[in-house]
Amino acid sequence: MAEKKSITLLDWLLWKPIKFSVITFLMMIGVGFIYAVISSLIFNGGTESKSLLTILLAVAFAVSAYLMLRKMPSDNLDRKSFVAINNAQIFFTSAAFIISTLIIVANANTIMLKLLLMPTHSSASFIAIIVVAALFYLYLCGLFIANLYLKFRRCRTLGISPWKILCSMPLGFGLLWIPGYILPDVKKGKQTLQLKTKWYNKFTDWVLSNTVNTIIVFIALVTFSGFFFGFNSILLTLFLAVIFAIWLNIYGKDGFGKILPHKYASFAIILNIILIICLIGLIVYLSASEITNITMNINEVSAAIPNN
Repeated sequence: MAEKKSITLLDWLLWKPIKFSVITFLMMIGVGFIYAVISSLIFNGGTESKSLLTILLAVAFAVSAYLMLRKMPSDNLDRKSFVAINNAQIFFTSAAFIISTLIIVANANTIMLKLLLMPTHSSASFIAIIVVAALFYLYLCGLFIANLYLKFRRCRTLGISPWKILCSMPLGFGLLWIPGYILPDVKKGKQTLQLKTKWYNKFTDWVLSNTVNTIIVFIALVTFSGFFFGFNSILLTLFLAVIFAIWLNIYGKDGFGKILPHKYASFAIILNIILIICLIGLIVYLSASEITNITMNINEVSAAIPNN
């Protein structure tokens, strides 16, 4: 990516994801119009038309994500800037998701009734609420993508090659960005992000003041993020953090910094492949067990029916 000027914390947290949300929503509206035209001319509402709609929506989402990322800064991130942005993004994403979920749960009956009546009794106010909700959840998606890009840039600062970072995704990626959160920078360079909010700047300095503070905030943040990413992600991230701690204990800070872009990054790729295989195997096993249970239930019901 080309060199871009640094952006503020609010850009990482609000403006870029909001722009992504609006652009994605408008593109999806356009996709819906194109789909309606093509479907009426070529398809008859079959499986092909649904597959086409899915593909068009995925392309619209990907193009919108690309447009956002190409406007993000290509500067590598110092530790303080990374920790400050990451903490704000994760906290805001999880808090917003929790609040929105509570609102939906509290008004679930009303929402379901309105959705059922929309084809015949749709109101402008309810449609407006649906649009706002769609924009809001697309904003959360944009914030998540921005957070991934943030971690990618931090990994690049640590000297890890782009292909190794990408190959460690999704399940081994934590092994690469966690050191960038926990370990101090070897070389003190220019701070990428200037924090203008005094209290947040002091809080970030407190987080980085010693290892204990950093680990406490890291664990608290990972736990809180489970509300958005799922509680299985908490176990995975903590598992990867323990593996990182083992490597760090074996090689020490100086030795670990030397192997991080090479041996350690390669290990992250291998672990990612192993975890993916295990996950696929677990899904296949659970699916097979469910099919077996359904078959057994059918056989039991058939056996219970008397033959005339």
